[in-house]
Amino acid sequence: MIRKRYFNEKEKEADFKIFPPELRNTNLGRFLQAERRISPRVQCYDLLRWIPDGQHMNHRLSNLQDLSETGLRFQAAEPIYPNTILKLTLNLAKENRQIPILAKVVWSRQRKQKKGFCHVGVFFLNIDSSDLDVIRVFVSKDSPRS
Repeated sequence: MIRKRYFNEKEKEADFKIFPPELRNTNLGRFLQAERRISPRVQCYDLLRWIPDGQHMNHRLSNLQDLSETGLRFQAAEPIYPNTILKLTLNLAKENRQIPILAKVVWSRQRKQKKGFCHVGVFFLNIDSSDLDVIRVFVSKDSPRS
């Protein structure tokens, strides 16, 4: 059985909504908990501007790696630690749109090939519903069909 550590009660509550007890003890439930992806993702290499929440200057630019309707992964030139809240501006060039997002860092991994760089995965905390619809359409039309 997979044991998970929760940072707070809100996170535990959200996890139980996604993985209710009757689903947890099934093969599908164990797979979903191990996989942890809630929605499909697509590779996307647009620019991302970000800044830690609470700061108002020194925006950083990064390359987006992939995108889903619940989060994204990007490459950063400095370490960013889990649970850090970030203000993001996602530049979707194909859609000619800039999307402001408030997100939480879920994981961060040091890159082996490039010293000092890391891949960062974030979960969207706050995004406008019309912007989320744009992302949903973008992901659905670019995701591979099975």
